[in-house]
Amino acid sequence: MNQLQIEEKYSRRNIRKVVMADVGQDSPVFHACVKAIEFYRNTKYYDTKTKRIEALSIDSHSAALEVFIAVLPIKELSPIQSVATQIGNRLGYQAVLDGVKTAAEIMAVCEASGLYTLYHSTSPDNDTGTLGVKPNYKLSSDTEAFIAKTMYLPPMIQEPEEWTDNAHGGYLEGTGSVILGNINHHHENQALDAINIIQRIPWELNIDMLEYEECPNKTLDTPDKTKQFNDMKHKSRSVYDEMLGLGNRFFFTWKYDKRGRMYSQGYHINLQSTEYKKSILQFSNKELIC
Repeated sequence: MNQLQIEEKYSRRNIRKVVMADVGQDSPVFHACVKAIEFYRNTKYYDTKTKRIEALSIDSHSAALEVFIAVLPIKELSPIQSVATQIGNRLGYQAVLDGVKTAAEIMAVCEASGLYTLYHSTSPDNDTGTLGVKPNYKLSSDTEAFIAKTMYLPPMIQEPEEWTDNAHGGYLEGTGSVILGNINHHHENQALDAINIIQRIPWELNIDMLEYEECPNKTLDTPDKTKQFNDMKHKSRSVYDEMLGLGNRFFFTWKYDKRGRMYSQGYHINLQSTEYKKSILQFSNKELIC
């Protein structure tokens, strides 16, 4: 397996095309959602709202797809805030609040498509304490399995692409901005030479430490927390096994936060994660200390 295959296998970017293939471009529900968004965009409101909607930088088809991607994987009932935030981050706004407001309004107008039902906080079927969202359709079992498999990309098995500017570097199919946070990207000078140096350091898993079981850092006081931890541990173990099978030599991509601090990218394998995840990492190139 090469680096491109790994990125294709795990990247959440592929969710869009898989969901769209499952839903179908000719779906009447999808078309109804697109038409509702078009009507919403072409309606005149008070000045500040009209200007905000006019700043929506993606087309109505893409906006409808973001709604489908956010809603269809929901199993039961989800608070509208989490769904609107997920959609809002994809609408191209510089200001996070503008994105969330617009996403919430899109959610309101698209309910008529029948894709989902919005439940008032006082509804006996809603225990979220706020406005709730529940899909009226399900994705195919194959699509659900694909989404469950996708995750934060593991480390690279080859040296990351050098950062040539603030938007190009890291993973072969793109890593986004070299600056963490959707609203923090800019084109001013960054110390890309330092990032490129640290990205060339090869790492490996410490096989001896992998013999120990990963334990939670906090008390798992609810069934939900226990399930989430066990799911994470299971997926982490599968990533460890895959890295071992690919030669146990890999590289981290790195980014800056807005204050200039460096962060290694990754979830299941990460230099700056829990004590356990730190303990299983070591340099791949060894030096004898005399």
